[in-house]
Amino acid sequence: MDYQNELSGKITLVTGGTKGAGRAIAERLLQAGATVIITARNAPENENSNMHFIPSDLSKAEGTQKVISEVLSTYEGWTFL
Repeated sequence: MDYQNELSGKITLVTGGTKGAGRAIAERLLQAGATVIITARNAPENENSNMHFIPSDLSKAEGTQKVISEVLSTYEGWTFL
């Protein structure tokens, strides 16, 4: 089965998306055609210009608000998955 465009036109947010399982999930979503936003406290070691990185500590309310604000302002009018 070909999943290359199954998520075309969708936006995904992967928390902890800079390494490990989160990174693998983000890469798979990208392959499926999604616009991928990743967030973590630290920048990825190997940046991928096809993913939008938002540095944030989601254990704090202000970190969560930062992600919400940036996603809504950057992707206004998009459909979120």
